[in-house]
Amino acid sequence: MTVRFWLASQLIVFFSTIAMMRIITAAATRKPPSSFISYASRISCAKTAPTISSLPRHKTGTALYSTSQQQLKSIQWLKETVVQALNEAFDPVDVKRGIEEAVQKQQQKKSKEAPSPSVVSNYQFSGFTTSDAMVTPATKPEFGDYQCNAAMGLAKKVGMKPRDCSSRISDKLSPLIDSVMEQPQIAGPGFINLTFRKEYLSEAIRQMARDANGRLAIPYAAKKQKIVVDFSSPNIAKEM
Repeated sequence: MTVRFWLASQLIVFFSTIAMMRIITAAATRKPPSSFISYASRISCAKTAPTISSLPRHKTGTALYSTSQQQLKSIQWLKETVVQALNEAFDPVDVKRGIEEAVQKQQQKKSKEAPSPSVVSNYQFSGFTTSDAMVTPATKPEFGDYQCNAAMGLAKKVGMKPRDCSSRISDKLSPLIDSVMEQPQIAGPGFINLTFRKEYLSEAIRQMARDANGRLAIPYAAKKQKIVVDFSSPNIAKEM
């Protein structure tokens, strides 16, 4: 009886092993869909992250993503776009004149004597920069994704009310961000609220999910840098 039981158990183990080997072999030799092979081969041959043109297409032949949205839009892109809108909306000569008048008033408050014209003329203005854009993440969700506060400090320099200044900036900014963001909204004394379009966010998420390099579609830095991070031995068991 004992020998029969042993033989039966060995046969069960033998046939179970053969069945498992057949299942594993069948799964290993199963071919993926041809569309997946085509897309995977294009990704493996690419030296950089996949571009929009390399992504699968609909039956109609249109790409899943707009060609104008090949890279994710960062706050730096928004700052540069606001700078472009500022330079288109305001004449540098008028801004320079406003800055000189503001500097002159400040110096008159500090000193009883009137400032010399040479001191005032030293303040040059050749155009707006990203520091003038004053773009920050929105303080509250109802204000959108980003806020632009450039009009608040610029209004006095150009002799306008803050809301009127915001309106002029919005008119120039709107066509530059139309494919990515909703129409700019002016709130309060002159803040500009900016919100991403849902269509753009959906496409950005798809692009991040399809990035074969695992970078979540974040582009490589144009100029690589080495950054040293000094860990100054704080007590990590306590709050900073």
